Amino acid sequence: MKKQLLLFAFSALALTSCKDENLEAYDMEIMQETGRKLKGN
Repeated sequence: MKKQLLLFAFSALALTSCKDENLEAYDMEIMQETGRKLKGN
């Protein structure tokens, strides 16, 4: 539960602080990290 909350906060922060050009690449990174964590569990 805490991991999901942390991830949500992190991606929300990213959305507000990143420039538009970087968002897509950053989003892909988040998705890959999430995938790894989900597979790890």
